[in-house]
Amino acid sequence: MSALFGIFNLNDRPADVEKLQQMQSAMSYWGPDGNYLWHDEPASLGLLQLFNTPESVNEKFPLIDNDRGLVFISSARIDNRNELFDLLNIPNEKKSIITDAELIFDAYRKWNKECVHHLLGDWCFAVWNKIENKLFLARDHHGISGLYYFQGKDFFIFSSSLKGILALPEIPKKIDELRLAQVLVSWPGDGVHTCYENIFRLPPAHYLEISLNKTEKNRYWSPENTKELKLKPESEYIEAFKEIFTEAVSCRLRNIGKTGSTLSSGLDSSSVSVVAANLLKNHGTRLPVFTSAPKFECQQFIKSKRISDEGPLAAKVAINSGNMDHYLIKSENTTVLEGIKKSLWIHDQPVHAAGNAYWIADMMEKAKELGCSTLLTGQCGNATISWPTPNYSRRFMSPNAPEINFKNLTHWNNFKTNILKPATSEYVQTLIKKFKAGTRPWEKYSAIRPDFVKALNLSEKMKDAGFDPTFSAIFDAWQSRLQIIKPGETVVGHSWLETGAAYGIEVRDPTMDKRIIEFCLSVPDSVYIKGGKDRLLIRSAMQGLLREEVLWNTRRGLQAADLPFRIEAELTEWKNLANSFFTNKIICDILDCNKIKKLLDTIPDRKIYSQIVSVLTRGCMAGIWLQENSYLK
Repeated sequence: MSALFGIFNLNDRPADVEKLQQMQSAMSYWGPDGNYLWHDEPASLGLLQLFNTPESVNEKFPLIDNDRGLVFISSARIDNRNELFDLLNIPNEKKSIITDAELIFDAYRKWNKECVHHLLGDWCFAVWNKIENKLFLARDHHGISGLYYFQGKDFFIFSSSLKGILALPEIPKKIDELRLAQVLVSWPGDGVHTCYENIFRLPPAHYLEISLNKTEKNRYWSPENTKELKLKPESEYIEAFKEIFTEAVSCRLRNIGKTGSTLSSGLDSSSVSVVAANLLKNHGTRLPVFTSAPKFECQQFIKSKRISDEGPLAAKVAINSGNMDHYLIKSENTTVLEGIKKSLWIHDQPVHAAGNAYWIADMMEKAKELGCSTLLTGQCGNATISWPTPNYSRRFMSPNAPEINFKNLTHWNNFKTNILKPATSEYVQTLIKKFKAGTRPWEKYSAIRPDFVKALNLSEKMKDAGFDPTFSAIFDAWQSRLQIIKPGETVVGHSWLETGAAYGIEVRDPTMDKRIIEFCLSVPDSVYIKGGKDRLLIRSAMQGLLREEVLWNTRRGLQAADLPFRIEAELTEWKNLANSFFTNKIICDILDCNKIKKLLDTIPDRKIYSQIVSVLTRGCMAGIWLQENSYLK
């Protein structure tokens, strides 16, 4: 997607074009198809353009309504164009050429800030109101978009990339210690704070209104309030889902250039890919699909319930489809450290999945090499299309288990057998897990220094926020789903936006579609699980499209499964890096450098995979960030 940026002087000073140009220069790679700068007292707006739909080639920015004093910029793919044509009375002769930006601007002029309720797709936009001296920023419900912002004493600044904000010398570059600690202990946070103090993220389903004396942020969509859908017969749920899911995938095929897709051995990406391939086949176009695969054999060192190499199952999906070109991404010439450094360059701050950065970079490079302008993924599927049902049901059901009669759970024996006993057993196991974890469970999976934890009062902050550092089972199925989806908070979409921009590719995720989320949350659990089988919504919908061995596979793939072997091959570089941390006081105050060093000494031990992921790669990513940005305080 294109990138937005701008400055609003809150003291009525004239716009500073030089500052806007500094922002543009810092994030220039976001705009392979053009750039626009606009300024007037006291605001200035900029856009770096990436064409993403057939209509986008006609977009020119900013859009201006002189009568109302409105100046508009956007980065968007609107998926409900036909609906908006009717609501906005768009004449027939304009429907094939009107751009998504023009549709959003027309919607804003008709409904003002309430327009956000009428827009579907991945989008964000900014509107400057010259008459009211007010700036309005908004982003989509749950998609792949995002904005950062900073408010000083006399100015407000926003940008799709942190680079745009960090480019200005007057922006204080201070560490948000709590957010950095959250990354280190795998605490998702609130979706607002970044690793820079007072530089915030506009989370999904939110808009901001900024005037000379007031800044107000509001959330406009809450799928938590979705009501249960009641359909009869049960097959109607499957048919309704297939229609919505196909539409969600189809919308994301409206692009310029070639579409590719990620493909693991799981149900989410397989379903997205096979539906996309079938739709493209109707247009005589093939779908390139990309699967991360290990360079080293490592299955014997991981749990039997996990798959180290997802390539073989993914290949069967591709072959069965008949319209996919399958590419294995073994990252043979990309090191783990190179991937981490590339990720830091892209995101300008440490992120959760440091251990996956190398293969993601390699996959994006391959997609770019093949000419892909769009890459599909299915990251949000675990809590939507392939929801595995409540924890207590999933663990204790097997292919030979008797069918649960959900309608008769009020009967004591049925309730006791199918619900109470499994739930009680899991509850006991959860208590044992928490007891074994002790009072400082993060010490096993984080490189964070204990003194830093104490200084931040991190334990109390976790407790107050309701974060469980033992990651124990949540017995409330509804809350379990929401913890994965994180409506109004997730940073996944913004992270993919930044990743795609670095390669000139727009990443799109049908499982993040607003309609998909609302529908899947409305489906009763009894549709997802029956007769000892779970994930039945997607499994039933994909019957005939996916092979049985893929459709009913219960083993999950393990990303970056050969990470210990890869790091062992780079061990000298890793040890040199760890030794360099000891010379930096800020790093030593935040990270347990001795722990990192000792862990590297045990790298040949294949039993420490989880620590390599959570302690070593994530800790070293934080260390490199602190080391390479010496201005941080």
